Amino acid sequence: MLQHQPSRTAEYMAMFRASEHAKGAGRRVFTDPLAVALLPGSLRLSAKLLAVRPVGDMLTRYIDRQWPGARTSGIARTRLIDDWIEESIGQAEQVVLLGAGFDTRAWRLAALDSVKVFEVDHPATAKVKRARLQAAGADLNRVIFVAVDFEIDDFEQRLRDAGFDSARRTIVVWEGVSQYLTGDAVCGVMPGRAGLRHAAGSSSPMFMRARSTAASRSMAQTRSSPRSTARANPGGSACCPTNCRTSCASAG
Repeated sequence: MLQHQPSRTAEYMAMFRASEHAKGAGRRVFTDPLAVALLPGSLRLSAKLLAVRPVGDMLTRYIDRQWPGARTSGIARTRLIDDWIEESIGQAEQVVLLGAGFDTRAWRLAALDSVKVFEVDHPATAKVKRARLQAAGADLNRVIFVAVDFEIDDFEQRLRDAGFDSARRTIVVWEGVSQYLTGDAVCGVMPGRAGLRHAAGSSSPMFMRARSTAASRSMAQTRSSPRSTARANPGGSACCPTNCRTSCASAG
């Protein structure tokens, strides 16, 4: 992401969720009425067109041709994690969304009404998200925003400062984030090292990373050259499960 600007990938994911919501009842696999409100002007117009047939169908086909698998895999993992949360929430008292981006589960999943939800993300993304949600009339008290730069901040301390209680059962979601971090940052977040695992009877964390490397690269290259993309993720190993497993094991 660019300095002092919200995550562009968070906006793309909100766009993809908006495309699913636009299908209407009986066709969509989840609802997300706030997704459009989280988009910048240009994407917001496109998202509104998605609800107009046949224009919406043509726009969806165009997105899928430009970034094969990105939209459909994003929609699939959204529904999958929704289901996991709803199945596990009876055992939990807190939910932590690491790298929450423009996630809206705290507002659209009734299962989260009775638990504390902590959204952990970069200050620039969190600031824009709060402003756009407020403009849409969303209740910001449904979540506790925790501003963290995973590359430099101690996110566990930030969580504790925000009221996270390690004595309570917790669901941890880390969705589509690791591929945008350096290897060191990934290993600093992994629950094998973090105190989140030690939350009393903590539920198993839910990790999801993008499987469509080609799609992710295509989206990134629309905004930057290959050279600048490489500089943005100098670790390079964050997307490799084998390297990450080895690094995290050596770090304890």
